Amino acid sequence: LVVYNTLIGVASKDDSIAIIDNATINNTETCFSAYNKKSEFGGGLIKYKNLNIPCSDKIYFDKKSSILKLND
Repeated sequence: LVVYNTLIGVASKDDSIAIIDNATINNTETCFSAYNKKSEFGGGLIKYKNLNIPCSDKIYFDKKSSILKLND
C-alpha cells in the first residue's frame, strides 16, 4: 500500500476490518483511523505490519475500535 498527500491514509468503520502489510504512508494528517459511525454497528479494526514510516502520533480510534500492530 502506498498513500501520499491525503487527510487519512487508511480508515475502517462500522465493523469493517482492514489488514495492511507493507505500507508507505507519507504526508497525511492521520495515518490510521478506526471508528464507529452508525449506532447499529460496532467499531472498526485495523491490523498492520511493515509500516515504512513511524505513525504512532497520527492514529485515531474510538472506544469501540482498535488499531493493532502485528509482528513483522
